[in-house]
Amino acid sequence: MLNAVNASLLLTSIRQPSCCVQLQFVRWRKPRWIPQAKTKLFKVPLKVRPPLEEQAERDMLLNRYGTMTKSLWTYQEGLSGIEDDHEGMLGSAVNVDAEIDSVIEANEKINAVVRARREKLDAEKWIKTEQEILQKKEELELQEHERLNLTEAEIKRQIERLASAIKVEDLDEVIEKALAQEIDYNFAVDTSGNIYAGRHNTGRISQAPKDPLTSVEPIVGS
Repeated sequence: MLNAVNASLLLTSIRQPSCCVQLQFVRWRKPRWIPQAKTKLFKVPLKVRPPLEEQAERDMLLNRYGTMTKSLWTYQEGLSGIEDDHEGMLGSAVNVDAEIDSVIEANEKINAVVRARREKLDAEKWIKTEQEILQKKEELELQEHERLNLTEAEIKRQIERLASAIKVEDLDEVIEKALAQEIDYNFAVDTSGNIYAGRHNTGRISQAPKDPLTSVEPIVGS
């Protein structure tokens, strides 16, 4: 209410022309003793997030800046270390040859140990390879021997079959014998399991096993 009254008084004074009074507008501010408004008490400002492309560009530039800065610092430290080493080498120039000789001697000792170890490993590897080759050779020879035995047995079996084969000159005689023999495939079986041949064949073909307690000798009719 007071603010409205003050503003009306100021406007009124402006409308009245005066050559002695000069007015200056001042933005009204809230006094310090007035607390914060309830509408702004729990207001959380929204965080404005940049677009993805802009964020990616920003991260790339930041990483590049960090990499270049780190490289410059590392380069500067390397230069400082080289200068310190150079000063130290100049100060100990007398012992450089002795250090080089000791390093060469130590390197030769290490090379000798490595050479001996390598030769030992090569020898063991060669012995193992030779044993594997011999074992593989024995297996192949055994397989070849078995294959030859099977082939020889098959050849003998075929020779035996050829020995009982019908020759060309005996073909007519064998055909006449086959046509002269009459085969009757009829047979009968009794309750005891005995099998009787057909009319053109005499006698029993087979006989069932006898049980001494229950079996009875069948009567064979003519």
